[in-house]
Amino acid sequence: MNITLSRFVLLILCSCAWVSSAQQRFAKQQLLNDFDLLVEANEENNPGLYWYISKQEWKALVAEQRARITDSMDLRGFFRIISHTIEGVHEDHMDASPPAILDEEVGKASLLPVKVRYVAGKWLVDTDRSQEQTLPRGSEIVFINGVPIEEIATQLGKWFSSDGEITRVKWSDLEGSGFLYYYYLEYGGQATYTIQLAGIDTPIVVKGATGKEQRKYAKATQTLEELPDYEYEVVNDTTAYLGLHTFALSNTVPLLGRKARFKRFLRRSYKDMQRRGITTLIVDVSQNGGGNEGIENLSYSYLGDNYQKYTAVRSMSPVIDLDNGTDQIKNRIVPKSRMKHYELQPDGSYLRKPDASYGLMAFKKKPKYAFTGKTFVAIGPITYSGGSEFATMMAEGTDAVLLGEETGGAYNGNTSGYMYPVKLPTTGIVVEIPILQFDMKIDPVYFGRGVMPDTKLTPTLDDAGRYRRVVTEWILGQ
Repeated sequence: MNITLSRFVLLILCSCAWVSSAQQRFAKQQLLNDFDLLVEANEENNPGLYWYISKQEWKALVAEQRARITDSMDLRGFFRIISHTIEGVHEDHMDASPPAILDEEVGKASLLPVKVRYVAGKWLVDTDRSQEQTLPRGSEIVFINGVPIEEIATQLGKWFSSDGEITRVKWSDLEGSGFLYYYYLEYGGQATYTIQLAGIDTPIVVKGATGKEQRKYAKATQTLEELPDYEYEVVNDTTAYLGLHTFALSNTVPLLGRKARFKRFLRRSYKDMQRRGITTLIVDVSQNGGGNEGIENLSYSYLGDNYQKYTAVRSMSPVIDLDNGTDQIKNRIVPKSRMKHYELQPDGSYLRKPDASYGLMAFKKKPKYAFTGKTFVAIGPITYSGGSEFATMMAEGTDAVLLGEETGGAYNGNTSGYMYPVKLPTTGIVVEIPILQFDMKIDPVYFGRGVMPDTKLTPTLDDAGRYRRVVTEWILGQ
């Protein structure tokens, strides 16, 4: 989930002091200065800038959005320009977060009082958070204020990026509070909302409600147990389940300690599978949004043969040094200790050495208890970053069967690694610039799309986006 949405989820759970950002206007030159810093940061430090668009397309995008900046523009209008510029790069790791003042405005506005979920190509009511409580859970929304919901979703999706041409992940980002948050940014707050449901002739008019009011009106809904970082379970005499729900391991201990714990977990799990004679394994990365580099490699090492994972890992510069003529930002991004693993190229960029500690291969050593049975991998739209890399590795290096939906992360890799938050001085908007481009060694036909399942399986509304039930039932039913 993107940074903006995460902050808003916290916002609607509390009451915050509020100053309307609509009252704050900016001089055109101030906004141009902020915009130019964003452009400079990308051109000098984002190695994936021209991965999905050409340099000419980037220049045209910058010119188009820069021309939209006007004198006395408010924060929401300028945030739209920043967001649409970022969206045009098609790199999901590059996020824009507005300052708290805009988040607070959204939290106090009269918002669309419904949480939605995208299920099997339809937008369904998940929670009616209006005072009237007239929207049945599970009903399909067709129009909002006379506009087709597909058209609305497309407009809202322009406020944040996704890898390449992947759109399914955007619909996941709009689930929950995301839809009403971005709906406000796009259309503003409204006193009432007219909602047309499928199969019901008469539209339903509901009053808008603030985040605080929605929390009060909402009926008790299904609460799901929080997933652990990873879990192992024996399903039956021949089948086991391995849930790898994140590669961002718990930060309660130092990183080396976290990796050691994960290594022990994998070793014990696979040792137990071997002892029990397990022949079928479900590896669930459908909730895995990535995390610490190398954890996906370790996870793969028990399941596939070694191969060259990356064509290249590239960085533009280990130092960020920006100057728009008014503002200066200078800081080291990549630690000097890591730069010894990279070689300076004639164009000024840096490439990771093939034989370095963080190299280009899938793994260093095959583990003792490697699994040799039939493997099924559960994937979905929030399988992302390192989680999606793992899915790519399984598709490229094993005969595993992938089940679920297209991953949110691109098959061909991502630009992530070290992330530098550039805070635009005038508006306070923070843009995360990804510093390392991970170019996976794949068949080019998959460029710009996610990892596709061999068999598409879609969770129900009650699964709340989790794929374990539908995948397990499909496997046991074979």
